[in-house]
Amino acid sequence: MASPPYHEMADGYELSMSAVSVEDTSNVKGSVRPTVGEDNMTAIGRYGRYVGAFAVVAATMGAGIGLGYWIGDMNSSEGNSNGSLALGIRVESVNGHAERNVPEPYKESVLCATSDCSTEDGDDSYCWELTLTQPDWYHQDSRENFHHEECRKSKKFSFTFTAPGTYEVTVRRNSDNTYGTTQVENLYARRDIRDLDDEELNLYVDAVWKMQNTSTAEGRKQFNCPTGNQDDYHTRDFFVLVHTALSYNSSCDQLHFHPFFPLTHLAWMDLMERSLQCIHPSVAQPYWDFPRDDGNAPLGSTIFDLYGGLGNVAESTDNAEYYVTDGLFANFPLRKNRTGLCEDFWDDELIEDCNSIIHDPSWRGPADTTGFHTHVPRPLDSYDYVSRRSGFIFGRDSTFLFPQSSDVQHILEQDSFYDATYEINNGVIHTGPHHFVSGMWMPSGGDEITSEAIDFATASMANMNIYSWPFEAGLRKDNCYTCDESSCFHAEDADARGCYDDQIETPTSFTAPVGSTFHDFQMRARTNTAFLEGRFGTNRPNTGTYGRHPAANMDPLFDLCHMYAVVVLDRWYRTRTDGPYYGVETALDPQCPGDNFHDATPFRSLAPYEKSQTFGARQTWADILRGWDFGSRNFRFVQDYDRFTSP
Repeated sequence: MASPPYHEMADGYELSMSAVSVEDTSNVKGSVRPTVGEDNMTAIGRYGRYVGAFAVVAATMGAGIGLGYWIGDMNSSEGNSNGSLALGIRVESVNGHAERNVPEPYKESVLCATSDCSTEDGDDSYCWELTLTQPDWYHQDSRENFHHEECRKSKKFSFTFTAPGTYEVTVRRNSDNTYGTTQVENLYARRDIRDLDDEELNLYVDAVWKMQNTSTAEGRKQFNCPTGNQDDYHTRDFFVLVHTALSYNSSCDQLHFHPFFPLTHLAWMDLMERSLQCIHPSVAQPYWDFPRDDGNAPLGSTIFDLYGGLGNVAESTDNAEYYVTDGLFANFPLRKNRTGLCEDFWDDELIEDCNSIIHDPSWRGPADTTGFHTHVPRPLDSYDYVSRRSGFIFGRDSTFLFPQSSDVQHILEQDSFYDATYEINNGVIHTGPHHFVSGMWMPSGGDEITSEAIDFATASMANMNIYSWPFEAGLRKDNCYTCDESSCFHAEDADARGCYDDQIETPTSFTAPVGSTFHDFQMRARTNTAFLEGRFGTNRPNTGTYGRHPAANMDPLFDLCHMYAVVVLDRWYRTRTDGPYYGVETALDPQCPGDNFHDATPFRSLAPYEKSQTFGARQTWADILRGWDFGSRNFRFVQDYDRFTSP
């Protein structure tokens, strides 16, 4: 693929926007009248602060409220030698939905030349011109000087925008030579999966299944990536490996326990979304808006109508593995080896590190014949399909693990980027679904988990984290403890190797900067492990695929839950005026390599490259935060903010 032109970052657009319940006004530049649409949802993308603030001013000045946008060019004069500026263009619908007012890639948009398209002007004709004026830096179509002209005997103009970016739209009425012009944003829209229509849902599900069942090599031959880069396609198991290998990276966990979670997950999910779009270019990764289920029993969420598995809450002998056998991803297969994927990584260092990780003896079985099987007490022949017992936590009440509106409000009240991301990572927004969705139950055979241990674990979210995560903090990978099909236990030489002392550098040469988030986590985990084993013994619960291990994203429901963590951080952004860095550039203690503001991350091609940078090189968090600022994104999150208040 030819390198795209370098992107000159726009300055300005720094006005603050806080909790405006106006759908999509933030994504269109022009004279905007606020609208009621998409169930009072606000979707912020490019120019969010600038136009959003303008919409508030317009509303304050008494502009009326109508359906759709009334858009005029803020910079145009009332007339010129070629005609009069008298037409106002609006987006009447997107993909057949009148409440959607911002174009989306590869979905039909209906534009209207006037304020009312319910009637036509007899035989009058309208000529339209569309020009891509601010292209998305990564998409090939954006680099081909797109321009389209078409005349129709109708006020309405149906058009399918393709590449994301800013389009100038002009319409001229031939009978009196009046015209209107505006700019619209064509952005991928990430929604709660329940807000997808049937066509959108079917395309998403089909893309996930095809990704799961099509190898990287075959997919690059079979599918057509809309970016023009066939290397964007990867089989889905590669992204399971990405999450696994970067969690076990030799220079510290690159995805968790540092200040840039959950952006780390947006990074690889952004790459995964590109892969989905190679199959169906209109697809955007959806999420699960947990607080939408406030007031209902968590297992009553309609998400489970889509993803199945509710039949597994009851104890079963016919399905002892608790495979998910219903829903959109029924009998979703798990990989039978860990090989053949590392070569998909984009540089030699990551490939070498990956190969070391997949062959590490801490896995339950050799890489050639065993999948991503970590040490939990279950038989090795019980990894055929995704499994879970959602909501079943030893038969106790599990609602405290299900994110609520109050949990989101808690994030919005955090004063700093670090505090917000720390609370998302360690609180119920992120860790709760790991427990709730996967479930916990007694292993078959072996020592029973005591009621005292269960009482402790289910007393609070903090207790659950103490109970559940310490063994995942390195001790398992260091072979300090192992599990068979029914029990977990100390390695015979664990004490001699220093597995349970207060030094995280033993038994391996692992190090992390003192004071870093990951170092602090490891030290707490060592302390908690000693406490738990002294009080409750070594046995651990059985769990489903979406458990407490680096390969948890084998379950497609993982993707929805972790995209929601990004949505919550995105919501916090809009309480601030100090983007795109939000103070993180000066306020952090030293972190592990790759986790600092100016460090090269494991990721590349997530944000525009500057002229001094090499296209395709790894990018820093400074690059990524700048590239994902509101004025530069090619995506937006459609959210319902009515449940929350500004801090």
